Amino acid sequence: LGRLAELAREAGDLTAAQSYLTEVYQLRHLLGDRVGLSYALAFLGATALAQGDQSGAACWYTEAQQLAQELGNHHVLLDTHQGLGEVALAQGAWAEADHAFHAAYRLALEAQRPQQMVMALLGRSAVAVAQGQVQQAHTYLHEALQLTTEIRSDPLQLQVLFHVAEVAQRHDEPTEAARLLTLICQHPAAAARLQEQATHLLNRMAERGVALPAPAAAATPEYLNAVVSSLLARRFLA
Repeated sequence: LGRLAELAREAGDLTAAQSYLTEVYQLRHLLGDRVGLSYALAFLGATALAQGDQSGAACWYTEAQQLAQELGNHHVLLDTHQGLGEVALAQGAWAEADHAFHAAYRLALEAQRPQQMVMALLGRSAVAVAQGQVQQAHTYLHEALQLTTEIRSDPLQLQVLFHVAEVAQRHDEPTEAARLLTLICQHPAAAARLQEQATHLLNRMAERGVALPAPAAAATPEYLNAVVSSLLARRFLA
């Protein structure tokens, strides 16, 4: 059932995923499997958040977090801190969101999980941007981008670059933003949802009269590496 829920989420069928996860939750509860229950609760929280149900996500994540704390399950604790940070961010509770993302970052650092460190840094960057703290956002994004070069994950690197582009286009760097967004739209490693977001942002920029770059060799790994190296070398995000 858990695997079916994962497949349903990957396919974008969140209703089916929630249904499978509810069955998993009920089964774990019936068996007295508290460890499995903590994972099921966290997954239910993530599914609710993906559905836009912030209140439901907060309830599931909070219950999962309480159980994970009792069990000392740091994996679930990390996921719930990240999830509750996303909920607080969506609700405009900046201090609460930053606290949760910082907690997720610390746990990811202790567990040596760089991918989760990146996600926590992206959360903290979003909070900083929302509060007009552009320099702080740059600091978080610089660290996140540096981590992606060590992980060597193109999809994650492109996700970070989308956040870089968002900050750039909001703060008088439209040419840089357009270049990065065009790269994301062309690169085969970018998730479909990320490409949709990049296309939407590019269209909005075009409507405002921003000149968009011509298609380049953005689909190659070499081009992506060159863009990232350039950003890090010239301290654009410093």
